[in-house]
Amino acid sequence: MNLSSLRRVLVAALAIFLFGTTAVSAITFPDSKKVLPTEAPWVVSFWGIDSQFDRQPDGFFCTGSLIDPYTVVTAAHCIEAAANFESYVVVRNQTASSDHGQVLMPRTSRYYDFDSNTLAGDLALIDLYNPASASAYLKIPTKAQAKKMLVQKPVLFGWGQTEKQRSAKFLRKVVQGIFNSEAESEYRDFDAKYQIGVNRKNSNGTYSSACFGDSGGPFVGRLHSSYFLLGVVSFGNADECATKAPVVLTRITAYRNLIRTIRNELADNRQAQEVDVSNLHFRNTLTNPIVPDFGTLSDDSKYRMWTANFVTELMDNPVSDLKTMRVTAYEPMNGFWDVAIDLESKEVFGTDGCGFGEAWNRDSGLGAQLSMQIRAATKWTTAVQFSYVADVDECLTSEGVQMTVSELGGFEVGDQCSAWLYLDEDGILTVGTVRDCLPNPSALNIRAALSTYAITDIEPGFDMWSGPFDVTDPATD
Repeated sequence: MNLSSLRRVLVAALAIFLFGTTAVSAITFPDSKKVLPTEAPWVVSFWGIDSQFDRQPDGFFCTGSLIDPYTVVTAAHCIEAAANFESYVVVRNQTASSDHGQVLMPRTSRYYDFDSNTLAGDLALIDLYNPASASAYLKIPTKAQAKKMLVQKPVLFGWGQTEKQRSAKFLRKVVQGIFNSEAESEYRDFDAKYQIGVNRKNSNGTYSSACFGDSGGPFVGRLHSSYFLLGVVSFGNADECATKAPVVLTRITAYRNLIRTIRNELADNRQAQEVDVSNLHFRNTLTNPIVPDFGTLSDDSKYRMWTANFVTELMDNPVSDLKTMRVTAYEPMNGFWDVAIDLESKEVFGTDGCGFGEAWNRDSGLGAQLSMQIRAATKWTTAVQFSYVADVDECLTSEGVQMTVSELGGFEVGDQCSAWLYLDEDGILTVGTVRDCLPNPSALNIRAALSTYAITDIEPGFDMWSGPFDVTDPATD
Protein backbone atom coordinates (compact mmCIF):
# COMPACT_ATOMS: atom_id res chain seq x y z
CA MET A 1 0.00 0.00 0.00
CA ASN A 2 1.26 3.49 -0.82
CA LEU A 3 1.93 5.20 2.50
CA SER A 4 1.45 8.76 1.28
CA SER A 5 -1.88 7.79 -0.26
CA LEU A 6 -2.95 6.15 3.00
CA ARG A 7 -2.01 9.29 4.89
CA ARG A 8 -4.20 11.38 2.66
CA VAL A 9 -7.06 8.97 3.26
CA LEU A 10 -6.63 9.29 7.02
CA VAL A 11 -6.47 13.05 6.98
CA ALA A 12 -9.51 13.28 4.71
CA ALA A 13 -11.44 10.95 6.98
CA LEU A 14 -10.42 12.97 10.00
CA ALA A 15 -11.54 16.18 8.36
CA ILE A 16 -14.90 14.65 7.51
CA PHE A 17 -15.53 13.53 11.03
CA LEU A 18 -14.21 16.65 12.70
CA PHE A 19 -16.65 18.72 10.70
CA GLY A 20 -19.45 16.17 10.89
CA THR A 21 -21.00 14.52 13.90
CA THR A 22 -18.67 11.56 14.40
CA ALA A 23 -15.00 11.10 15.16
CA VAL A 24 -12.45 8.58 13.95
CA SER A 25 -12.56 4.96 15.20
CA ALA A 26 -14.67 2.61 17.37
CA ILE A 27 -15.04 -1.06 18.34
CA THR A 28 -16.36 -3.58 15.82
CA PHE A 29 -18.55 -6.45 16.81
CA PRO A 30 -16.99 -9.72 15.57
CA ASP A 31 -15.76 -11.52 18.70
CA SER A 32 -16.49 -8.50 20.91
CA LYS A 33 -18.77 -8.70 23.96
CA LYS A 34 -21.39 -6.60 25.69
CA VAL A 35 -20.23 -4.83 28.82
CA LEU A 36 -22.11 -5.65 32.03
CA PRO A 37 -23.80 -2.72 33.86
CA THR A 38 -21.25 -2.58 36.70
CA GLU A 39 -18.20 -3.66 34.72
CA ALA A 40 -16.83 -0.37 33.36
CA PRO A 41 -18.14 2.56 35.45
CA TRP A 42 -15.39 4.79 34.07
CA VAL A 43 -16.47 4.71 30.38
CA VAL A 44 -18.25 7.84 29.10
CA SER A 45 -19.75 9.00 25.80
CA PHE A 46 -19.89 12.52 24.32
CA TRP A 47 -23.09 14.08 22.96
CA GLY A 48 -23.84 17.37 21.26
CA ILE A 49 -26.84 19.20 22.72
CA ASP A 50 -29.64 21.13 21.06
CA SER A 51 -31.17 24.56 21.70
CA GLN A 52 -33.20 23.10 24.58
CA PHE A 53 -29.96 21.85 26.17
CA ASP A 54 -30.93 18.23 25.57
CA ARG A 55 -28.86 15.60 23.83
CA GLN A 56 -29.40 15.49 20.09
CA PRO A 57 -30.66 12.06 18.96
CA ASP A 58 -27.80 11.86 16.47
CA GLY A 59 -25.38 13.88 18.58
CA PHE A 60 -23.02 11.08 19.74
CA PHE A 61 -19.48 11.70 18.55
CA CYS A 62 -16.80 10.24 20.87
CA THR A 63 -15.88 8.02 23.80
CA GLY A 64 -13.75 8.73 26.86
CA SER A 65 -12.94 7.57 30.38
CA LEU A 66 -12.86 8.92 33.93
CA ILE A 67 -9.63 8.98 35.93
CA ASP A 68 -11.18 10.80 38.90
CA PRO A 69 -14.60 12.36 39.69
CA TYR A 70 -13.79 15.56 37.78
CA THR A 71 -11.42 14.44 35.01
CA VAL A 72 -12.22 12.77 31.67
CA VAL A 73 -9.45 11.54 29.36
CA THR A 74 -10.17 11.43 25.63
CA ALA A 75 -8.56 12.18 22.26
CA ALA A 76 -7.63 15.77 21.40
CA HIS A 77 -9.45 15.50 18.07
CA CYS A 78 -12.65 14.78 20.04
CA ILE A 79 -12.38 18.25 21.57
CA GLU A 80 -12.02 19.69 18.08
CA ALA A 81 -15.04 17.66 16.95
CA ALA A 82 -17.09 19.12 19.81
CA ALA A 83 -16.84 22.51 18.10
CA ASN A 84 -19.54 21.29 15.71
CA PHE A 85 -22.09 21.77 18.51
CA GLU A 86 -23.06 24.80 20.56
CA SER A 87 -22.10 22.71 23.56
CA TYR A 88 -21.86 19.07 24.55
CA VAL A 89 -22.32 16.82 27.57
CA VAL A 90 -20.47 13.79 28.93
CA VAL A 91 -22.62 10.77 29.83
CA ARG A 92 -21.63 7.89 32.09
CA ASN A 93 -23.45 4.92 33.65
CA GLN A 94 -24.61 3.61 30.30
CA THR A 95 -24.14 0.09 28.95
CA ALA A 96 -27.13 0.24 26.57
CA SER A 97 -28.09 3.15 24.33
CA SER A 98 -31.54 3.13 25.96
CA ASP A 99 -30.03 4.00 29.38
CA HIS A 100 -30.36 7.68 30.27
CA GLY A 101 -27.14 7.65 32.29
CA GLN A 102 -25.58 10.29 34.50
CA VAL A 103 -25.17 13.51 32.52
CA LEU A 104 -22.06 15.55 33.29
CA MET A 105 -21.36 19.06 32.05
CA PRO A 106 -17.82 19.85 30.82
CA ARG A 107 -16.36 23.01 32.33
CA THR A 108 -13.15 23.31 30.31
CA SER A 109 -10.58 21.14 28.52
CA ARG A 110 -6.83 21.07 27.90
CA TYR A 111 -4.49 19.50 25.36
CA TYR A 112 -0.95 20.31 24.26
CA ASP A 113 1.12 19.79 21.11
CA PHE A 114 -1.62 17.99 19.19
CA ASP A 115 -0.80 17.74 15.47
CA SER A 116 -4.04 17.37 13.50
CA ASN A 117 -2.10 16.23 10.42
CA THR A 118 -0.11 13.36 11.94
CA LEU A 119 -2.38 12.92 15.01
CA ALA A 120 0.67 13.00 17.27
CA GLY A 121 -0.17 14.06 20.83
CA ASP A 122 -3.81 13.01 20.39
CA LEU A 123 -4.72 13.30 24.07
CA ALA A 124 -6.96 15.70 26.01
CA LEU A 125 -8.35 16.14 29.51
CA ILE A 126 -11.79 17.53 30.32
CA ASP A 127 -12.68 19.09 33.67
CA LEU A 128 -16.31 18.67 34.77
CA TYR A 129 -18.56 21.10 36.60
CA ASN A 130 -20.20 18.40 38.65
CA PRO A 131 -18.30 15.33 39.86
CA ALA A 132 -19.13 11.91 38.50
CA SER A 133 -20.52 9.41 40.99
CA ALA A 134 -18.73 6.41 39.51
CA SER A 135 -17.90 3.49 41.78
CA ALA A 136 -14.34 3.32 40.40
CA TYR A 137 -11.92 5.28 38.20
CA LEU A 138 -9.05 4.29 35.94
CA LYS A 139 -5.52 4.73 37.26
CA ILE A 140 -2.56 6.10 35.30
CA PRO A 141 0.17 3.42 35.15
CA THR A 142 3.91 3.70 35.39
CA LYS A 143 5.97 2.32 32.50
CA ALA A 144 6.78 -0.79 34.53
CA GLN A 145 3.12 -1.41 35.32
CA ALA A 146 2.09 -0.85 31.71
CA LYS A 147 4.76 -3.27 30.45
CA LYS A 148 3.25 -6.04 32.58
CA MET A 149 -0.32 -5.33 31.53
CA LEU A 150 0.35 -5.01 27.79
CA VAL A 151 1.13 -8.73 27.64
CA GLN A 152 -1.90 -9.72 29.74
CA LYS A 153 -4.79 -9.33 27.29
CA PRO A 154 -5.72 -5.65 27.74
CA VAL A 155 -9.22 -4.67 26.63
CA LEU A 156 -10.57 -1.94 24.37
CA PHE A 157 -13.96 -0.41 25.30
CA GLY A 158 -16.19 1.68 23.08
CA TRP A 159 -19.52 2.91 21.76
CA GLY A 160 -18.56 3.03 18.08
CA GLN A 161 -20.17 1.60 14.99
CA THR A 162 -20.23 -2.07 14.06
CA GLU A 163 -18.29 -3.39 11.10
CA LYS A 164 -21.55 -2.87 9.19
CA GLN A 165 -21.36 0.85 10.06
CA ARG A 166 -24.43 0.69 12.28
CA SER A 167 -24.74 2.59 15.56
CA ALA A 168 -23.97 0.55 18.63
CA LYS A 169 -26.88 -0.37 20.89
CA PHE A 170 -24.56 -1.57 23.63
CA LEU A 171 -21.21 -0.65 25.10
CA ARG A 172 -18.76 -3.26 23.77
CA LYS A 173 -15.35 -4.59 24.72
CA VAL A 174 -12.75 -6.69 22.93
CA VAL A 175 -9.34 -8.07 23.91
CA GLN A 176 -6.54 -6.62 21.79
CA GLY A 177 -3.07 -7.77 20.84
CA ILE A 178 -0.11 -5.47 20.31
CA PHE A 179 0.61 -4.80 16.61
CA ASN A 180 3.36 -2.18 16.76
CA SER A 181 5.44 -3.54 13.89
CA GLU A 182 2.37 -3.75 11.65
CA ALA A 183 1.44 -0.18 12.61
CA GLU A 184 4.93 1.02 11.69
CA SER A 185 4.51 -0.56 8.24
CA GLU A 186 0.98 0.77 7.79
CA TYR A 187 1.32 4.36 9.06
CA ARG A 188 4.26 6.51 8.09
CA ASP A 189 4.22 8.68 11.24
CA PHE A 190 3.61 5.91 13.78
CA ASP A 191 5.92 6.27 16.80
CA ALA A 192 5.94 3.37 19.27
CA LYS A 193 7.33 5.64 21.99
CA TYR A 194 4.12 7.67 22.00
CA GLN A 195 1.62 5.32 20.38
CA ILE A 196 0.44 1.69 20.51
CA GLY A 197 -0.76 -0.36 17.53
CA VAL A 198 -3.52 -2.86 18.43
CA ASN A 199 -5.79 -5.35 16.71
CA ARG A 200 -7.32 -8.78 17.12
CA LYS A 201 -7.54 -11.62 14.63
CA ASN A 202 -10.58 -13.79 15.28
CA SER A 203 -10.82 -17.55 14.79
CA ASN A 204 -12.98 -17.07 11.68
CA GLY A 205 -10.35 -14.91 9.99
CA THR A 206 -12.03 -11.55 10.68
CA TYR A 207 -10.49 -8.74 12.71
CA SER A 208 -11.97 -6.88 15.72
CA SER A 209 -10.76 -3.49 16.80
CA ALA A 210 -11.87 0.13 16.54
CA CYS A 211 -14.37 1.79 14.20
CA PHE A 212 -16.07 5.17 13.81
CA GLY A 213 -17.23 6.60 17.15
CA ASP A 214 -14.73 5.11 19.59
CA SER A 215 -12.17 7.89 19.33
CA GLY A 216 -10.97 8.73 22.81
CA GLY A 217 -12.10 5.35 24.13
CA PRO A 218 -10.04 3.57 26.79
CA PHE A 219 -7.60 0.70 26.34
CA VAL A 220 -7.60 -0.90 29.78
CA GLY A 221 -5.30 -3.24 31.68
CA ARG A 222 -5.73 -4.90 35.05
CA LEU A 223 -3.08 -5.34 37.71
CA HIS A 224 -4.24 -7.17 40.82
CA SER A 225 -7.64 -5.57 41.59
CA SER A 226 -6.97 -2.19 39.94
CA TYR A 227 -7.75 -1.08 36.39
CA PHE A 228 -5.37 1.18 34.47
CA LEU A 229 -5.66 3.35 31.38
CA LEU A 230 -3.02 2.15 28.92
CA GLY A 231 -4.10 3.96 25.77
CA VAL A 232 -6.68 6.21 24.11
CA VAL A 233 -8.12 5.44 20.66
CA SER A 234 -6.66 7.88 18.11
CA PHE A 235 -7.09 6.63 14.51
CA GLY A 236 -7.30 3.66 12.17
CA ASN A 237 -7.59 2.88 8.50
CA ALA A 238 -10.20 5.32 7.22
CA ASP A 239 -11.56 3.06 4.45
CA GLU A 240 -13.51 0.67 6.63
CA CYS A 241 -13.73 -0.92 10.06
CA ALA A 242 -12.48 -4.35 11.12
CA THR A 243 -9.65 -4.44 8.57
CA LYS A 244 -6.29 -6.08 8.98
CA ALA A 245 -4.72 -2.67 9.61
CA PRO A 246 -4.04 -1.94 13.29
CA VAL A 247 -5.77 0.80 15.22
CA VAL A 248 -3.41 3.37 16.73
CA LEU A 249 -3.76 4.47 20.35
CA THR A 250 -2.10 7.31 22.20
CA ARG A 251 0.25 5.69 24.74
CA ILE A 252 -0.69 6.99 28.21
CA THR A 253 2.65 6.34 29.92
CA ALA A 254 4.35 8.71 27.47
CA TYR A 255 2.16 11.51 28.84
CA ARG A 256 2.07 10.54 32.50
CA ASN A 257 3.79 13.72 33.74
CA LEU A 258 1.73 15.90 31.41
CA ILE A 259 -1.50 14.34 32.69
CA ARG A 260 -0.45 15.05 36.27
CA THR A 261 0.36 18.67 35.38
CA ILE A 262 -2.93 19.24 33.55
CA ARG A 263 -4.98 17.65 36.35
CA ASN A 264 -3.37 20.00 38.85
CA GLU A 265 -3.96 23.01 36.58
CA LEU A 266 -7.62 22.10 36.13
CA ALA A 267 -8.14 21.57 39.86
CA ASP A 268 -6.51 24.92 40.66
CA ASN A 269 -8.61 26.63 37.99
CA ARG A 270 -11.80 25.06 39.35
CA GLN A 271 -10.93 26.32 42.82
CA ALA A 272 -10.08 29.80 41.51
CA GLN A 273 -13.44 29.95 39.76
CA GLU A 274 -15.12 29.05 43.07
CA VAL A 275 -16.92 26.11 41.50
CA ASP A 276 -18.66 24.30 44.33
CA VAL A 277 -21.06 21.38 44.49
CA SER A 278 -22.87 21.43 47.81
CA ASN A 279 -25.17 18.51 47.17
CA LEU A 280 -25.23 15.49 44.86
CA HIS A 281 -28.45 16.67 43.23
CA PHE A 282 -27.62 14.88 39.99
CA ARG A 283 -27.95 11.51 41.72
CA ASN A 284 -31.67 11.96 42.20
CA THR A 285 -33.48 9.25 40.29
CA LEU A 286 -36.68 7.28 40.73
CA THR A 287 -34.67 4.70 42.67
CA ASN A 288 -32.57 7.26 44.55
CA PRO A 289 -34.81 10.31 45.12
CA ILE A 290 -34.32 13.46 47.13
CA VAL A 291 -35.53 12.91 50.69
CA PRO A 292 -38.37 15.32 51.55
CA ASP A 293 -38.90 17.20 54.79
CA PHE A 294 -42.41 17.11 56.25
CA GLY A 295 -44.09 19.87 58.26
CA THR A 296 -47.29 21.58 59.33
CA LEU A 297 -48.24 25.24 58.80
CA SER A 298 -49.87 27.45 61.43
CA ASP A 299 -53.32 26.60 60.08
CA ASP A 300 -52.51 22.86 60.44
CA SER A 301 -52.14 22.43 56.68
CA LYS A 302 -49.47 19.86 55.92
CA TYR A 303 -46.65 20.16 53.43
CA ARG A 304 -43.50 18.44 52.29
CA MET A 305 -40.44 20.12 50.87
CA TRP A 306 -37.38 19.05 48.90
CA THR A 307 -34.15 21.07 48.74
CA ALA A 308 -31.75 20.69 45.81
CA ASN A 309 -28.41 22.51 45.89
CA PHE A 310 -26.77 23.42 42.61
CA VAL A 311 -23.30 23.89 41.21
CA THR A 312 -22.08 27.43 41.94
CA GLU A 313 -19.13 29.27 40.48
CA LEU A 314 -17.58 32.69 40.13
CA MET A 315 -19.86 34.46 37.64
CA ASP A 316 -19.73 38.01 36.30
CA ASN A 317 -23.03 38.72 38.02
CA PRO A 318 -23.55 36.69 41.27
CA VAL A 319 -27.30 37.34 41.19
CA SER A 320 -27.44 35.10 38.11
CA ASP A 321 -25.83 32.13 39.87
CA LEU A 322 -28.55 29.89 41.28
CA LYS A 323 -27.48 27.94 44.35
CA THR A 324 -30.62 26.39 45.84
CA MET A 325 -34.07 25.25 44.75
CA ARG A 326 -36.82 24.28 47.16
CA VAL A 327 -39.92 22.49 45.90
CA THR A 328 -42.84 22.52 48.34
CA ALA A 329 -46.14 20.70 47.97
CA TYR A 330 -49.05 21.90 50.12
CA GLU A 331 -52.50 20.59 50.81
CA PRO A 332 -54.89 22.24 48.33
CA MET A 333 -56.18 25.51 49.83
CA ASN A 334 -58.66 27.88 48.20
CA GLY A 335 -56.92 30.99 46.97
CA PHE A 336 -53.40 29.61 47.32
CA TRP A 337 -51.01 27.77 45.08
CA ASP A 338 -50.55 24.16 46.09
CA VAL A 339 -47.02 23.90 44.66
CA ALA A 340 -44.24 26.47 45.23
CA ILE A 341 -40.75 26.45 43.74
CA ASP A 342 -38.26 28.79 45.44
CA LEU A 343 -34.99 29.88 43.82
CA GLU A 344 -32.06 31.42 45.69
CA SER A 345 -28.95 32.85 44.08
CA LYS A 346 -25.53 33.65 45.54
CA GLU A 347 -26.67 37.26 45.76
CA VAL A 348 -30.23 38.31 46.62
CA PHE A 349 -32.41 39.29 43.68
CA GLY A 350 -33.66 42.56 45.18
CA THR A 351 -33.76 44.78 48.24
CA ASP A 352 -36.65 46.42 50.04
CA GLY A 353 -39.09 44.07 48.36
CA CYS A 354 -38.23 45.25 44.86
CA GLY A 355 -35.95 43.50 42.41
CA PHE A 356 -35.30 41.04 39.61
CA GLY A 357 -35.13 43.44 36.66
CA GLU A 358 -33.82 46.24 38.89
CA ALA A 359 -31.25 43.95 40.53
CA TRP A 360 -29.81 42.91 37.20
CA ASN A 361 -29.75 46.46 35.87
CA ARG A 362 -27.38 47.53 38.63
CA ASP A 363 -24.48 45.63 37.10
CA SER A 364 -25.43 44.74 33.57
CA GLY A 365 -27.86 47.35 32.30
CA LEU A 366 -29.98 44.43 31.05
CA GLY A 367 -33.33 42.95 31.91
CA ALA A 368 -33.77 39.50 33.42
CA GLN A 369 -35.59 36.37 32.37
CA LEU A 370 -36.49 33.13 34.11
CA SER A 371 -37.46 29.91 32.38
CA MET A 372 -38.44 26.75 34.22
CA GLN A 373 -39.06 23.42 32.53
CA ILE A 374 -40.85 20.59 34.34
CA ARG A 375 -40.91 17.05 33.00
CA ALA A 376 -42.42 13.74 33.95
CA ALA A 377 -39.49 11.76 35.30
CA THR A 378 -40.84 8.62 33.66
CA LYS A 379 -41.55 10.12 30.23
CA TRP A 380 -38.90 12.47 28.93
CA THR A 381 -40.95 13.86 26.04
CA THR A 382 -43.67 15.21 28.33
CA ALA A 383 -43.06 18.70 29.74
CA VAL A 384 -44.37 22.16 30.54
CA GLN A 385 -42.45 25.44 30.63
CA PHE A 386 -43.02 28.57 32.75
CA SER A 387 -41.22 31.71 31.63
CA TYR A 388 -41.08 35.44 32.36
CA VAL A 389 -39.01 38.31 30.93
CA ALA A 390 -38.53 41.42 33.08
CA ASP A 391 -37.74 44.89 31.79
CA VAL A 392 -34.50 46.58 32.84
CA ASP A 393 -36.05 48.65 35.63
CA GLU A 394 -38.95 46.39 36.50
CA CYS A 395 -39.83 46.12 40.18
CA LEU A 396 -40.98 42.60 40.94
CA THR A 397 -42.72 42.40 44.33
CA SER A 398 -44.65 40.01 46.53
CA GLU A 399 -47.78 40.76 44.48
CA GLY A 400 -46.23 38.79 41.65
CA VAL A 401 -46.63 38.65 37.88
CA GLN A 402 -48.20 36.02 35.66
CA MET A 403 -45.80 33.74 33.79
CA THR A 404 -46.19 32.42 30.26
CA VAL A 405 -47.12 28.73 30.19
CA SER A 406 -45.94 26.64 27.22
CA GLU A 407 -46.69 23.00 26.48
CA LEU A 408 -43.72 20.90 25.37
CA GLY A 409 -43.45 17.43 23.88
CA GLY A 410 -47.16 16.90 23.36
CA PHE A 411 -48.23 17.55 26.96
CA GLU A 412 -51.57 19.35 27.41
CA VAL A 413 -52.02 21.46 30.54
CA GLY A 414 -55.30 21.40 32.43
CA ASP A 415 -57.94 24.10 32.34
CA GLN A 416 -56.86 25.51 35.70
CA CYS A 417 -53.18 25.74 34.80
CA SER A 418 -51.38 29.00 35.56
CA ALA A 419 -48.12 30.08 37.15
CA TRP A 420 -47.03 33.28 38.90
CA LEU A 421 -43.63 34.68 39.80
CA TYR A 422 -43.08 36.46 43.14
CA LEU A 423 -40.21 38.09 44.99
CA ASP A 424 -40.43 37.80 48.77
CA GLU A 425 -38.96 40.13 51.37
CA ASP A 426 -35.82 38.00 51.62
CA GLY A 427 -35.06 38.38 47.92
CA ILE A 428 -36.09 34.83 46.99
CA LEU A 429 -37.86 34.18 43.69
CA THR A 430 -40.91 31.93 43.99
CA VAL A 431 -42.86 30.26 41.19
CA GLY A 432 -46.35 29.32 42.33
CA THR A 433 -48.44 26.85 40.35
CA VAL A 434 -51.04 24.07 40.67
CA ARG A 435 -50.84 20.35 40.15
CA ASP A 436 -53.16 20.74 37.16
CA CYS A 437 -50.16 22.23 35.30
CA LEU A 438 -47.81 19.38 35.93
CA PRO A 439 -47.12 16.18 33.97
CA ASN A 440 -47.18 13.20 36.32
CA PRO A 441 -46.99 15.14 39.65
CA SER A 442 -45.82 11.99 41.44
CA ALA A 443 -42.50 12.00 39.56
CA LEU A 444 -41.31 15.41 38.34
CA ASN A 445 -37.92 16.60 37.15
CA ILE A 446 -37.22 20.35 37.12
CA ARG A 447 -34.69 22.60 35.41
CA ALA A 448 -34.37 26.39 35.71
CA ALA A 449 -32.61 28.89 33.46
CA LEU A 450 -31.94 32.37 34.84
CA SER A 451 -30.36 34.97 32.60
CA THR A 452 -29.87 38.41 31.20
CA TYR A 453 -29.49 38.68 27.46
CA ALA A 454 -25.75 38.21 27.95
CA ILE A 455 -25.36 35.88 30.96
CA THR A 456 -27.15 32.57 31.36
CA ASP A 457 -27.03 30.12 34.25
CA ILE A 458 -28.84 26.86 33.60
CA GLU A 459 -29.48 24.75 36.64
CA PRO A 460 -29.07 21.91 37.35
CA GLY A 461 -26.94 22.17 34.20
CA PHE A 462 -26.86 21.25 30.54
CA ASP A 463 -29.11 18.24 29.89
CA MET A 464 -29.45 17.63 33.63
CA TRP A 465 -32.63 17.71 35.67
CA SER A 466 -33.14 17.86 39.42
CA GLY A 467 -35.62 15.46 40.92
CA PRO A 468 -37.79 13.52 41.01
CA PHE A 469 -40.23 15.41 43.23
CA ASP A 470 -43.58 13.96 44.32
CA VAL A 471 -46.13 16.75 44.69
CA THR A 472 -49.29 14.63 44.60
CA ASP A 473 -50.27 14.63 48.27
CA PRO A 474 -48.16 16.13 51.07
CA ALA A 475 -50.37 14.84 53.90
CA THR A 476 -48.80 12.21 56.18
CA ASP A 477 -50.19 10.18 59.01
